[in-house]
Parts: sequence; C-alpha cells; structure tokens
Amino acid sequence: MSDPAQMRELDHTAPGPREKMLETELSKCREEVDMLRHRIARTDSELERRADDGLQQDSHQAVLQRLGGFFLGKRTMHTLAYERYSWRYYALMIPTIVCSATIAAITATVPDSALVVTILAAINTCLISILQLLGYQSLKTEHMKAAKMYGRLSDLREKAVNQLHLNRHAPAGAQDSHAMMSDFLRELEVKLADMAPALPAVPLGLQKEAEERVKATLKAREDWEHILAPPTGPRPPVRSGASGPPPRPPRPRSGVDRDMIEGAEAVFFREREDAARQEPAGPTRVVPETVWVAARGTPAADACAAPPSPPRVRPAASPRADPPAHV
Repeated sequence: MSDPAQMRELDHTAPGPREKMLETELSKCREEVDMLRHRIARTDSELERRADDGLQQDSHQAVLQRLGGFFLGKRTMHTLAYERYSWRYYALMIPTIVCSATIAAITATVPDSALVVTILAAINTCLISILQLLGYQSLKTEHMKAAKMYGRLSDLREKAVNQLHLNRHAPAGAQDSHAMMSDFLRELEVKLADMAPALPAVPLGLQKEAEERVKATLKAREDWEHILAPPTGPRPPVRSGASGPPPRPPRPRSGVDRDMIEGAEAVFFREREDAARQEPAGPTRVVPETVWVAARGTPAADACAAPPSPPRVRPAASPRADPPAHV
C-alpha cells in the first residue's frame, strides 16, 4: 500500500472535476477570442476595401465632373465663334445679293445708267473680295462642326456618369467602374487626337466671354440642383386614407386649470343643494350668481350657463263647428 504523503501529492497533481471544467471553459474562451480576432481582421479588410472603392468612385466622379466643365467651355467657345462669324458673313453677303439684283434691275429699266451700274458693280466686287479674303463662311462652318463634336463628347461623358452611378450599387461595382473609366478615357483620347487638326482657333475675347458664360451656367445649375434636392430633415408621418392636414392634438390642461374647475364644480353643487333645501320646490330654481363668476370660461360653467328651458306646451286646438251643408 502506498504512503499517505505520496497519495496527497498525487491528489494535488491530478486534476479534479473543477479544474477540468475550468480548462474546458478556458479553451472555449480562447476559441471565441480567436474567432473574434478573425472577424475583426476580416471586417477591417472589408472596410479598407470599401474605403478604397469609395475613394476610387469619388476620383472617377471628380474626373468626369472636370471633363464636363471642359467640354461645356469648349462647346460654348465654338458656339459663340459660330454666331459671330455667321453674323459677319450674313452682314456682307446680303448687301452683295442686293447689289447684284439692283444692277440687273437698273440695267434693264434705265438705258443711260452706266455710272450708277459701274459704282454698284464696284461695291459688289469689294464685298465679294472681302468675303473671300476673310473666309467667314468656312470659319463659321468649322466652328459649327467643332461645337457638334464637343456636344457628342459631352453625351459620351453623360453616358459614363450614368454607368458609374449604376456600378456604385453593384456587387463588383469598383472593378466595373475602373474598367469602364479606362475604356472611356482611351476612347476619349483617340477622339480628341482625331479632332485636334480640324479645330479652328478661337479669338481671345470670345474665350473670356465663354468662360464667364460657363461660370454663370454652372452656378445656375448648382442653384437648381440645390432647389430640387430632397429635404434632409425627418418627414412627417403620413396617415393612410386621410386627406388634409393632420388634426391638432388637444391642449393639455395645467394643474391650476384642473383645480379651478374642480373647485368651481364643488361650489356649484354645494350651493345648489343649499338652495334646494331652503327654497320650496317650484317650477323655476334660482342658481347663485357666484357660481357663474367663479367658474366662468370652464366646461362646467359652459354646461350650466344656459339651463334647459321647460318644454313649450302647445295649446289644444278648440273644436270647430262643422260648416253648414249647402243646399
């Protein structure tokens, strides 16, 4: 048989049921801690990915916004140049047509009009030479084509903005947006390279005027978007099946009003009982005036201010004699 000291030592070294339970709980806690750490790490990576996607989306939006302002400015410049050169072209071309028609009419109607015809022919030749020298017709055509080209590029930009907005709510929107922006910028670079040789020069004065007009347009667009923006505050509750404004809640009575009403009612009933004991019963009963003064403006006083009048008795109709029979 073993020694008792050795048995006590074995008892101390051997784990008991409580120690086993504690070790089990400790292992479970460690597993939960590891699971929480893994979940936190996964959440952090997801948040970082979403933040990167959001920054990428914001950068794409900023690029498209700058391109929109650039296209609008270029289109406005070429539109203003087209309007100016068109006005100059028509200002010189219409007198040329009038002079040609006048020369033909004078030659046919007035025989001795060589001097007048010569002067008109010289004026007509000068106008035609000025038109050919300045080239207003070709300039206005080139500026019109350039404005249309920038209009088509602006339409492509609007399409890219809509696609970017749709990709924002898609599961793989960041990758799709990045690929879409890469294709869009590559296509835009090719189109601008093809347009560059055919673009006419714009005068400096028209560039400043176009810049001011674009700033005013963008400011008006921002103001209009601010007006059309939905309200940010909480929306009032909508009652189903009801029309018109919501009913006003009843005004809560204060403690002073409640005490005054209760006191006035107590005074009224007490004085009415005293008057009923002192006065004989009759067709009419007098209510003390102090009650109306004390409880004026209260529901009790309003209810008692106009006591019901006795029912009006209609007098019985007197019997009528039958009219005499006609013979």
